[in-house]
Amino acid sequence: MQTPRDISGITTEWLNAVLGHLGEIVDSRASGLGAEETGFLSTMAKAELTWASSDETLPSTIVIKIPPPPGEFHEISENMHAFQREARFYKEIAPGIETRVPHIFHASATHGEEVIIMEDLSWMTPCDQIKGMSHEWICKTVAEIGTLQARYWDNLELSKLDWVPWEWKDNFYSVAGHEEWEAFRNNWKDIIGQRGIEMAYRVEEARDWIDDRMRSRPKTLLHSDLRADNVMMDESGIQPQACIIDWQLVSRGIGAVDLARLFGGSDLIDDRAGHHMEVIRAWHDALVMGGVHGYSIEDATDDFLLSALIVMRIPAFASSLSMAEAEAESRTGQLIRSVVLRFSALVEELDALRVLPS
Repeated sequence: MQTPRDISGITTEWLNAVLGHLGEIVDSRASGLGAEETGFLSTMAKAELTWASSDETLPSTIVIKIPPPPGEFHEISENMHAFQREARFYKEIAPGIETRVPHIFHASATHGEEVIIMEDLSWMTPCDQIKGMSHEWICKTVAEIGTLQARYWDNLELSKLDWVPWEWKDNFYSVAGHEEWEAFRNNWKDIIGQRGIEMAYRVEEARDWIDDRMRSRPKTLLHSDLRADNVMMDESGIQPQACIIDWQLVSRGIGAVDLARLFGGSDLIDDRAGHHMEVIRAWHDALVMGGVHGYSIEDATDDFLLSALIVMRIPAFASSLSMAEAEAESRTGQLIRSVVLRFSALVEELDALRVLPS
């Protein structure tokens, strides 16, 4: 049976074909997830299910993820093998980790049949990229990702994941060339100012040095798109726990990239000033508790500074896409503006350019 390419294709018949191992579905109703129905690399839907069985453990609602409609982001998704990466993450990696991620009922990485069916997490508290995350929640999230990264820290388990690309390949961090940097400087010169433009030139010029430095550092597993929109908070227990979603860009590389991605892009500029060491320590503590040795807090800080330069490639890459032309007040427009401002400010806050050779 053909895998749906849009929400109208999510029928009871198809759901029974892929979820029949759970039981018989007698009725279903699928709908888009409001303003978030179409993401950048996927389309999301929610389905309400009526089961033949009275078993209360069966899900009454599920979330279904399919590729985006034809166009720019569909091409990016295919080029980066986004669905293949995420489906294999849930099938091969998620069962063996402690980090909270969505429970998956079905996942297919077959070309032309890409789909992921997961638990409905709407009972959790969603984080918001534009509004930003609280400093407390950012620390909890980096501790979660640190626990995962400790398991794969520069070891045989990581080398076995040869289907997971390195962060300098098949990723936002690998596709920002001169054309993208020029678009970044031209599109945002009135926002980042002359200092921002000069910073962008230095980061671009140091690309080869940065890439070589990335390759020389300890490697682990990365989310690679760790930002507020990909974090849900479970507040049902005594302490909130971060649930990390959307693993389409799972990669191998230096762990601090996830740290800089989250702190730089999701912690509000005015709130985060002077607090970066708290976030680094929360992450480093999780690594140590997970069994990582020989990686000091000074090493973590140096990698964080390097990563602040690496994540600047994200707004550079985005500046060459159609999203850069979105209306300023639209959600897409606000998203890209927040990324440009926050990542540029992070480099200046940390004086991150000091890690580059003089």
